[in-house]
Amino acid sequence: MKEKQVFGFLKWMVGAIFIGLCVKTGALMTSFGVSLRVNPEAAADLYPGVSLQEVLQYGFMHYVVVVWLIISLSAIKAYLFYLLFKALLRLDLSNPFGELLAVLLQKMSWCALQVGITAFILQEYAKWLTRQSLSFQMEGGEMEYLFFAAILFVLASIFKRGTVLQSENELTI
Repeated sequence: MKEKQVFGFLKWMVGAIFIGLCVKTGALMTSFGVSLRVNPEAAADLYPGVSLQEVLQYGFMHYVVVVWLIISLSAIKAYLFYLLFKALLRLDLSNPFGELLAVLLQKMSWCALQVGITAFILQEYAKWLTRQSLSFQMEGGEMEYLFFAAILFVLASIFKRGTVLQSENELTI
């Protein structure tokens, strides 16, 4: 009974995080559009804790690259939580090894890898901009996602093998 309550709470939390990340991604895209077309001063408040106004003044293409990386990062994270929510909906503790769950775990590992790589690129680009005398910094987090991707890949491999063993067991009389 406790497991069902915990998984119910987890589903609710992951769903809320997914919706929050979707809203964040949409807000970033809208703010980016506003900063390009309507009010360039909006670049100062585009991303919480980071003023991109100086990057926009330094160069338009640098601004577009930074914002595109930030939006991509947010969108990939939202997709990762969507896959996690889908996996939690499909999870059956009485029969945990299913083909769909193994595929979802594999997709999640690739998404986590994409988040890590995108965050790394953003971090390195921010360092490069800082060397160009801009006071611009982005917080990383790329190593955590790369480690997360490795763990998910191992779990996906285990689930894939578990699915094969479970199907062979069902065929045995």
